[in-house]
Amino acid sequence: MYFGGINGFNVFHPDSIHDNSYIPPVVITNFKILNKNIPIGKEKGESKLHKTISETKEIYLSYADYFFSFEFSSLDFTVPEKNSYAYMMERFDQNWIYSGQRRFVTYTNLDAGKYIFRVKGSNSDGIWNEEGASVRIIISPPPWKSWWAYSLYSLFLLGSVVGFVRFKMNQQSKKIKEAVKIEKVKREERELVRRKSSADFHDEAGHILTKINLFTELAKRNTNQPESLKKYLLSIEENTKSLSSGMRDFIWVLDPGQDSLFDTLNRLEQFGNNMFEHTDIHFQINEMNKDLKKVNLSMDDRRSIMFIFKEAMNNCLKYAKCSKVILEACLSNGMLHISLTDNGVGFESDKNKLNGYGLKNMKARSEKIGAHIEIQSNFKKGTMISIKKQVTQMGH
Repeated sequence: MYFGGINGFNVFHPDSIHDNSYIPPVVITNFKILNKNIPIGKEKGESKLHKTISETKEIYLSYADYFFSFEFSSLDFTVPEKNSYAYMMERFDQNWIYSGQRRFVTYTNLDAGKYIFRVKGSNSDGIWNEEGASVRIIISPPPWKSWWAYSLYSLFLLGSVVGFVRFKMNQQSKKIKEAVKIEKVKREERELVRRKSSADFHDEAGHILTKINLFTELAKRNTNQPESLKKYLLSIEENTKSLSSGMRDFIWVLDPGQDSLFDTLNRLEQFGNNMFEHTDIHFQINEMNKDLKKVNLSMDDRRSIMFIFKEAMNNCLKYAKCSKVILEACLSNGMLHISLTDNGVGFESDKNKLNGYGLKNMKARSEKIGAHIEIQSNFKKGTMISIKKQVTQMGH
């Protein structure tokens, strides 16, 4: 092709034009942290860089270096503004990111770990240097996420687990020791109560047997006097029944399967029904709440409560001249209240009457089990005998 000009003509041969096949070197030209250039430091710890960035193979960063950037260049100067670039941070970017003619990239808030930053570039005719340039980036975790921190956490957790297990084992050991101690105390208490009950029954039975022997001897001497003989035989019968009842109560008190308050009241109800069955006295007991089954009584408590109210029922039969006897029991806020009321003749509540043998024994029995006894009686207005005692409900 020929073109005329001022000084002649110009010749152009199209077949002499060739693409730029030069594969340009690619270099990283700058490294910044928080938009600040990083100087080169000779001493360890003086700077992040000990050589120029283009010569650096590894860079160590801390968790505080959360914002950093790279600049890079493709060394082809034919038409440098047409050079193209692509970059990738391995373990962060999934694929190459083609940035066109942009020669820088910024990363923020990368997790602790090891990365490799890679960059490749092309010349002005799109011939790429696929190998490009790279630099390893190692970001250390914050102190609270370091390996030694996690080791401390693990040790602390392990120590906590061991401490908790030991605490539970110590608690369990204490519970076992306490249970053994409580069982020992209960066993000793049962033995003590059995001995006391046995001694009490021995004394009572001995006293009754002495009476039976006495009345038997008197009956023998009065075989020719029918009235006296009948009197002594009735006394023998009465004491025999008393002895039999005492034996049944003694055996019942020792039965561990009958230790609830409900069982004790049920026993008193049976006793009252039997006592007043063939009399003109109407005996009744109020409806017993099922919560009474949740109150366990010691053998001493059961025996004393039985004694007090059996004695009270005997007094109703012998002296009250009543037509109605009511046994009541209630439980409120851990306070047990049991009362026996009759509508008989009553008596004047003077000290001499209240300190009579039967009532005196009732007081002694109530004091023995930590209960408060109250006796209310007015002449021709009936009598009420009641006890109050603090008890513990199971499940409280």
